[in-house]
Amino acid sequence: MELLHDVHIEEITARKKQSMSSVLFVVALVMAVVSGFFAFLFPPFFITCIAFGILAWYIKSHSVIEFESDFTNDSLDVDVIYNQAKRKNLVSVDMEDVIVVAPSKTDPVKPYIGKSMKTWDCTSHEDGVKYYCMIFKNKKKDREEKLLFEPSEELLDMMRRKHPREIHKEA
Repeated sequence: MELLHDVHIEEITARKKQSMSSVLFVVALVMAVVSGFFAFLFPPFFITCIAFGILAWYIKSHSVIEFESDFTNDSLDVDVIYNQAKRKNLVSVDMEDVIVVAPSKTDPVKPYIGKSMKTWDCTSHEDGVKYYCMIFKNKKKDREEKLLFEPSEELLDMMRRKHPREIHKEA
């Protein structure tokens, strides 16, 4: 008699910080301060000061992005975490709905390249880092969707044990 074990793998992928977000933050902060000085002379500039302050806060609060992939039994949940504080569920995929998982731009996923579909980009955007493409059926919205992610060997092995035909570690 085979014992059934619960499977749980959790992984974090940190998105590469974009230099443009730092520049935008500084520009928004400087504009908030400058418009704050002008607000003393011309009070309607106070609204501009507040707007640039909110923009600076928004840019700063979304500057550190991480993706948490949580594989439990036969389901993959991906959450986005902003500044290690705010978490939001992006996508949940039941492995029964997976059509194919393979390294991006390889033969198993070629029929889906250029196809218009909802894409969840959960990669680090680091140069030279291998990422995978998962094509799955979203039953709620009755369409196919694409997930780009960077799974570990352990995660790929675990998914492949249950769904060997859909999971391609190398192509």
